[in-house]
Amino acid sequence: LMTMHTDYKAANGGMPAAYVLTSTEVINAVLSATSTKSWFAMNGVTPELITLDAVNTLLGRFGVPPLVANDTLVSVNGVATRVIPRTQVTFLPQPNVATFGETTFGITAEALELLSSNAFESVAAAPGLVGLNMKTFDPVSVWTKVAGLVLPVIKDAAKIGVRSGVIA
Repeated sequence: LMTMHTDYKAANGGMPAAYVLTSTEVINAVLSATSTKSWFAMNGVTPELITLDAVNTLLGRFGVPPLVANDTLVSVNGVATRVIPRTQVTFLPQPNVATFGETTFGITAEALELLSSNAFESVAAAPGLVGLNMKTFDPVSVWTKVAGLVLPVIKDAAKIGVRSGVIA
């Protein structure tokens, strides 16, 4: 992890990562590794169990950001798929909209319709998220329609450091 973080900083103008996002499986491998446990040996006794907090404190002493677990699964064509592969670590920068990324809202078709009805004065005022109460009279019903157009944008993908195959 120290070497990977050094590589990350070199690729990002010396700026350190703020987090190491990875799977619980990678974290457990780090916690159970003999090489990790050896850092916590006292009087020739190596502990059987060390905690993530202890490892993150140790990593912090070497300037390596804390390990953070992400085991999120999403459905891709009906198959549960990991967002972060189980053997991967991802170095992430400190959240900063100016340099890393942002959430950009677009103009929905519903907002364009409202624009043509003079509900807004200009396209710039048209929202990226629209909520409307709709009514029909035969049969009588009231319902709510919400439409949104939003896109996460990464301004500098180099600020995401990905290393695969960390564990077998």
